[in-house]
Amino acid sequence: MVTINTQASDLSILSIEKSLLEAVSEASKKASQLGRGILVSFSQRVKPFDAIHILRTLQHYRTEEYFFWEQPAKHTAIVGSGITESIQTQGEERFTSAHVIWRRLQEHAIMVTPPDEPNDELSSPLLFGGFSFDTHTPHTSLWEGFPDGLLILPQLLLRQDVHHAICSINAIIKPEDDVKRCAKTMTRRLQQLYVLLEQEPVENRHIEDTTSTQLTFQNVRPADDWKALIARTTRQIQHGVYEKVVLARAVNATVKNGTIDVSNVLTQLKQNYANASIFALQRGERCFVGATPEQLVSIQGGRFQTMALAGSAPRGPMKRKISTSGMNCWRVEKIRVNTISSLPASNRSSISSAGIFGFLRSHISLNSRMSNI
Repeated sequence: MVTINTQASDLSILSIEKSLLEAVSEASKKASQLGRGILVSFSQRVKPFDAIHILRTLQHYRTEEYFFWEQPAKHTAIVGSGITESIQTQGEERFTSAHVIWRRLQEHAIMVTPPDEPNDELSSPLLFGGFSFDTHTPHTSLWEGFPDGLLILPQLLLRQDVHHAICSINAIIKPEDDVKRCAKTMTRRLQQLYVLLEQEPVENRHIEDTTSTQLTFQNVRPADDWKALIARTTRQIQHGVYEKVVLARAVNATVKNGTIDVSNVLTQLKQNYANASIFALQRGERCFVGATPEQLVSIQGGRFQTMALAGSAPRGPMKRKISTSGMNCWRVEKIRVNTISSLPASNRSSISSAGIFGFLRSHISLNSRMSNI
């Protein structure tokens, strides 16, 4: 990976375009030598931003692919749009295959940063996406467009933590590309980011939950089957077959009139679950949106951290006296915390909600630097 610092101190658009032209020219030479595309990434510090406001603006411009991830309590957010590179993998080798592809992209990448910017991990290229936990069960229509492994390098990216806010633009330069045109395209995308940042965000007022009056709900699993499953599981626990079982219940909800506003859904999740990770991933006509308080894995500086999913303490002296009603009530509370939704962004939108464990059997949303895995 090569880093190029911009030479102009005022970082005007003209000076940035000049620096990008230099980087793209270098990438074009490498692309011709290697016979493949070379990644060019420009990053620059910007003022702090309102992540949901940025998302609303992207929705206004009808961006087909956008990405959102925020931890409100930690003041950390990522918003991106467009696709520079899409890494799609299948089967049990999905993690390894994605790692190999991402390493290859990073190998000769050219980074462009202002001279006073630290070349830290906040300004390095970032992938957004996730992996399926279960590669053997056939995907339902809800997961159309979501392969076993999906990691996307955005064209435009804004990210921030408690210390910094960074904007980035990415491009893959191929041997046959017009160098000047590529540099101008990257400059234009950077200007689009500047426009987004200069627009005043809408006041973060509380949004009343009026969606419930517009939704028609339908159980994916018939109620009698669900009750029978709870009763059967309870008996198995009482007979010592299991110590603990987590059951996830899915519900389809259909909007009769209008569409579901993803930014409003995220705003409500942010207001209600400030300690959770709030996310959205738009894929064409579908959007995967939700919140989870549980982090599967965090990798920073080569340090691997995870947490126990579904880790709850026994009931103490009463742990053997598990009633059907008690188990059901516990699960209802769990679902309230761990709601995951899949929203087709069409005129007749629908939601499929489940607890986090149903979510894990489908897809997990991660922001991951595969280079550290």
